[in-house]
Amino acid sequence: MIRAIYGSRVSVFKGQDKTSHTVQQETTLKEVTARGWTAVGYFEDLDVSADKYGPWKRPDLGPWLTAIHPGCEDGTCGHDATEPCMAQWDAITFTKVDRVFRSAGDCADLARWCKKNKRILYFTDDNIFLDYSIEDESFGNSMAEIFLYLSALFAKIELGRIKRRSQDTHNFLKYHDRWPGGIPPYGYVVVPREGGGKTLAIDPETSKNLLWMAHLCVEGFSFEQIAVILNDQGIDSNRVRYLKSQGKTVSGRKEKPVEDMTWSGATVAYVLRSPSSRGFKLKGREIAYGKDGAPIRYADPIFDSELWPKLETACKARERERSRDFGAPPLRAVAMCGECKQRMHFNAHVKRNKTYRYYVCNDKKHRVQCGVRRVAEEVEGLVEEAFLAKAGGWYVHERIYVPGEDHTEELGNLKERIKSLRAEKDEGLIVGEEDEAEYKLRLRSMIERRTKLEALPQKKATYEYRPTDQTYYSAWMLSKWPERRKLLVDAGVQFFMYADINHPDELVIPKDMEERLKKAA
Repeated sequence: MIRAIYGSRVSVFKGQDKTSHTVQQETTLKEVTARGWTAVGYFEDLDVSADKYGPWKRPDLGPWLTAIHPGCEDGTCGHDATEPCMAQWDAITFTKVDRVFRSAGDCADLARWCKKNKRILYFTDDNIFLDYSIEDESFGNSMAEIFLYLSALFAKIELGRIKRRSQDTHNFLKYHDRWPGGIPPYGYVVVPREGGGKTLAIDPETSKNLLWMAHLCVEGFSFEQIAVILNDQGIDSNRVRYLKSQGKTVSGRKEKPVEDMTWSGATVAYVLRSPSSRGFKLKGREIAYGKDGAPIRYADPIFDSELWPKLETACKARERERSRDFGAPPLRAVAMCGECKQRMHFNAHVKRNKTYRYYVCNDKKHRVQCGVRRVAEEVEGLVEEAFLAKAGGWYVHERIYVPGEDHTEELGNLKERIKSLRAEKDEGLIVGEEDEAEYKLRLRSMIERRTKLEALPQKKATYEYRPTDQTYYSAWMLSKWPERRKLLVDAGVQFFMYADINHPDELVIPKDMEERLKKAA
């Protein structure tokens, strides 16, 4: 009795619409049955490139060639879990050579492995049958080997053609508002494009979530806090949502559960700040520009002209304050060492059910230990007393980001592209009438765009401090330490402590802020 395994591989799995792997499995199983073999298992490698992963490195096929398959341990394979999978079959069946190899080297390696281990290697559609289970070298095997190696070579050549066609398509699409494929930005969905191809449009469901996230950020929630809220509400991250819509999971196997890819502070920050969330096409993480030098936009922005400046202000403020907010010690970025002028570190430990908290100087970056070590409760009390005594009657000032009309960055990028395009001409890369016509069109469009940008008013973005109707004393008393720390950080307050007990501690408020606050008071 010959025990056979059979299976499939596809480079790109597109969910329920993809049937290639199913056809491969049905074809190979039918042939196994027709030959009177016993099917003992199957493998299914979805979203697996034969160019990048050889047979032994594939998630489903690999274990059959080496060790115990995961299915053996849970009993689904119906085999003895104590015996390696490679010892549980005699023949391996595929439909075509290109379903296994895109490399002549991988082809030779698997053929040698089958020969060494006396296995049968069969490609049903290509009619290539290699029976290495027999001892004698046969003429049939020799001819089959020749056809196998030739087929693998042609598969490699065809892969090169596919890559070139893909690159040509990419070069065409990079100057147009056609969607090249992949996961769309959060808040958008892929739709048919007028004139052919695909583009993006605002998704009614996820765009509401994106607007909600933006409003939370504007209201003062940190990126980490927003991530916690999204996860608590059971809202899928962009990748999980996309995979579910395609009917597949991270591994590409529908029967396996989706891996835990929840929201994080970093993903929230990227979604809110990325130009793709405003409908722009990206090149890497930067805005992509068309042949005329103007930004390429797929769809209308989700954030309107009133919300976007506020969101930009909130994101800029979080970018300015690089120390963490969510769960941060009360005086992080406020408690300073008077000896080395570096931030104090926060230490806490529990002993006999009691928590001991300290601010200590241990600047690992500069390898400095100044010996400053203070009990946290003592320092927090001193900061509260000193700050309210000095600034309690002053009105709280909000730091507001005022966006400008500054086209310096876009203008600089445009000048670089004009320079690069002219360099291509000088190096002789513009060849033929078609290239020459496209070169002149692109250069003329870019120069026109540059002229328009240079004519626009240049007003740099700035920050303004605007007084509120609340004093620091009332704001302090109505809040807890996370909010109090924000008041201190926004005011630029720092509290310096010294190892010398005779040197008094110092509460320092920046001079410009102090003058502004006094004037408002």
